[in-house]
Amino acid sequence: MSSLLIALQSAYKNVYKVKPYSDVRIYPSIIGEKSRFTKEEKVELTKTGVRWYVYFEYLDPLTGKMKRQNPITLGVNRDFPNFDQRRKRILIIKEEIENLLSNGYSPYPNNTELKAFNIKGAIQFGLELKKNSVNPTTYGDYESRCSKFMEYLSNRDMLLSPVQSLTKKHCNDFLNHISKSSSSRNRNNYLAAIRSVFSDLVSNEIVSVNHFDSIKNLKTTTIRNRSYTSASLQTIIEYLKANDPYLLSFIQLFGYNFLRPVEICRLQCRDIDLSEGILYVRAKNKADKIKRIPDILLNYFQSLDLSNDAYFIFTPNDAPGEWDTLETNKRGYFGKRFAKVKAKLKLGNEYTLYSFRHTFTKKIYTKLIKKHTEQETLERLQLITGHESIAGLKNYLRSIDAKLPEDWSDYLK
Repeated sequence: MSSLLIALQSAYKNVYKVKPYSDVRIYPSIIGEKSRFTKEEKVELTKTGVRWYVYFEYLDPLTGKMKRQNPITLGVNRDFPNFDQRRKRILIIKEEIENLLSNGYSPYPNNTELKAFNIKGAIQFGLELKKNSVNPTTYGDYESRCSKFMEYLSNRDMLLSPVQSLTKKHCNDFLNHISKSSSSRNRNNYLAAIRSVFSDLVSNEIVSVNHFDSIKNLKTTTIRNRSYTSASLQTIIEYLKANDPYLLSFIQLFGYNFLRPVEICRLQCRDIDLSEGILYVRAKNKADKIKRIPDILLNYFQSLDLSNDAYFIFTPNDAPGEWDTLETNKRGYFGKRFAKVKAKLKLGNEYTLYSFRHTFTKKIYTKLIKKHTEQETLERLQLITGHESIAGLKNYLRSIDAKLPEDWSDYLK
């Protein structure tokens, strides 16, 4: 680094007490200046061709002058056609960029002096990179677990230390803390999430080594989700009919249509086609799946007001409506709602929402195998459950003990 550049940076930092970056701004500027807008202004500001973005200037290490950086949109124009939602999102982006800059982020990471992140700034930078490469549910998981890691480090006065001072022992100590306070499985989930974020930091030369790469998973004991007996299933259904019919509808869609809880939470009115008797399922990292609505569920969907395409089918209000929160929160909401039923009926931990899927799969399999060959049964069942392969379906049936041998007592006599 030239002596002139060092002098320039010193002047910026020490004499004039200015930051190496400008204020973060929004374009169009009116978006950040006004708090209320007329209907006409909203239409004008969201019409085709009006591009919103966030921008700032940063000290160029080669010239010693402030240089305007590339505009940042993060898909705000594409993903948020509604004015109010787009404005809310662009203000969040502006705030996040301000936080990144104040915590040491530099658009010139190859410069030794400018890339001296503290731990907090580095992790926030890594999360910002993840936001553009993973789906919102995965990002929410990364953000939650990294926040817990930062909280742990903050309590030990380490969060603002240089990121290169972070050691493998610090990382292991945190994971051991998680394991002791929760479980080995949860600890392994923390390891996977934070390891992924730090992998991007290595790729961007923010850190030289990812300590989480050399830490192994702990062995875990899997709690098997047990199927319900006919009697217990009937007890649950009768209880839900009397006390929580909305949760019963959620469970029936889960058990009869073989959807995952998060897939049910994604369902919107636009995904239901009653004329064809089908629904469209948005699966993780895949194209939409088309599932038939069985007649046993058709009456339920016909009873709903599906007039607003954007409304979610299942919400805390027990009717289609808006629900602006992370998918993990939605899935967790219904999980907690069922947990209350489990507590009331004194069901063990081995019974979960997935127990309904196992129960209904076994029920269908048992009836099909009485009329068809093994291969025909598997082919019909695969269409119903949505397994990608017969082999995968076979493994699943074995795991839930759907097929039990005939009595072998005669062989022992």
